[in-house]
Amino acid sequence: MTSIPLISLVLVAVMVQTASAQGGISTCCQKFTGTKVPREILRSYYHEDKSSCRLQAVVFTTIRGKRICSSPFNLWTKTSMAFLDGKNFWQRQSDFNKQPNRKERGTSKCCQRNTRMKVHRTLLRSYYEQNDPTLCSVHSVIFITVKRKKLCAYPNTIWTKTSMAYLDGKNWQQRQTTFKKKLEN
Repeated sequence: MTSIPLISLVLVAVMVQTASAQGGISTCCQKFTGTKVPREILRSYYHEDKSSCRLQAVVFTTIRGKRICSSPFNLWTKTSMAFLDGKNFWQRQSDFNKQPNRKERGTSKCCQRNTRMKVHRTLLRSYYEQNDPTLCSVHSVIFITVKRKKLCAYPNTIWTKTSMAYLDGKNWQQRQTTFKKKLEN
């Protein structure tokens, strides 16, 4: 009789150790914190894995290495994620504009990562798609701004699609105006 509770206790202890070793229990957020720190002290963020963690949380890491578990639906969380995306934008773009090695054929024109940063569409000049898997590993829409900067965007977001449609309409209108001027001359 005493062997069944003892075996159960040993099994529970082994399962907890296994889950902790695989990063399950020890790294997952157990609850959301209401902590709202100044965004300037945030270093990075990531989304917790849905398959291994009970909560779907966004985890921020501060410059001192502290973790903050936040709800992905919280306004502070969304604006802080956008802030970090914008803060890291120019670093990502400098990675994009690096000169290629001779061994890296074609990768200099490829986006290495996409950003969630949004600019007002009146600041956009043109765009093109990066979707050839033989040349580039990341599928992106690359926007060219009026200051000739490149913005690598996720192709399936609403912002990307509406910005592409805006530029298509703007370019169509410019072509029509140019065509009418040629007819008048």
